[in-house]
Amino acid sequence: MESLAESKKREEGKTQEKDVQWIEYDCLFTTEISNGHDSSPHYACKPDDTPNITDLNLTVYKIQAVLEALDVTKATGSDGIPARLLKETAEVIAPSLCCLFNKSLNTGTLPDEWKLANVVPVHKKGNAEYREL
Repeated sequence: MESLAESKKREEGKTQEKDVQWIEYDCLFTTEISNGHDSSPHYACKPDDTPNITDLNLTVYKIQAVLEALDVTKATGSDGIPARLLKETAEVIAPSLCCLFNKSLNTGTLPDEWKLANVVPVHKKGNAEYREL
């Protein structure tokens, strides 16, 4: 049986690991400007570790594979196109989608419609236990 001290040490390790994960995640979205007087622990973000969206290279075969793997029982997105239609026409629409996606990635622009999400709060257990759907 694990002692209380061992259990506490294990929990502290998990907490520290989660703290580091959150800091690394936060580094993806923020840039810290340091004046050299900061006494808090500093976790440097390494830009080389962060993938660049322009480095993505989508192929017709990859897009077709994703379309063919769609779950037809899932709800439609904001475009209203059923997954079944996308799945059944994958071979025909994959080349056009590939061209569209690669052009969007190479120019660094996304259509406004791609930035939308329908978020519905789903009640789980307590009052504060909602998650996005």
